[in-house]
Amino acid sequence: MLEIIVKPTLGSYMARAKGRKTSASRSEGPLQAAVALLRKLELWGGELQEQDSNHLPQGHVLFHFHPVDEAINDAVN
Repeated sequence: MLEIIVKPTLGSYMARAKGRKTSASRSEGPLQAAVALLRKLELWGGELQEQDSNHLPQGHVLFHFHPVDEAINDAVN
């Protein structure tokens, strides 16, 4: 699982993944910024889920990305 936090900036949204140095930004919204980050990290197959963000500063959005191979391993184990 990859944890992605998206925060609002001046006119756009900046996405960063915990443990990664890469970031991505989009003006359309937080989901689009998270997807742009996944593309930049070359993570194609999987499920992106928005999570409860109440514990984060206002405006921040939390996503979890579960790669396809992780889901297959969970099903087998």
